[in-house]
Amino acid sequence: MTRKILLLIDSVINLALGILLIIFPVNVARWMGLPIPDTHFYVNILGAVFIGIALALVLEVRRGSDHPE
Repeated sequence: MTRKILLLIDSVINLALGILLIIFPVNVARWMGLPIPDTHFYVNILGAVFIGIALALVLEVRRGSDHPE
């Protein structure tokens, strides 16, 4: 597999996890084995971080890389 394909697959997985963590914070956090706090604030922040990582990966793929594949 090429580097771009792997980055796109990773970004799709991160995006899916981020969206699921924001929509269903308790269920997904429990499934991932994360501790469940009283508020969902930190779980939602983790979801936003996953979405941010996914967007950064997509931008890296679109920008292209100076490194050979």
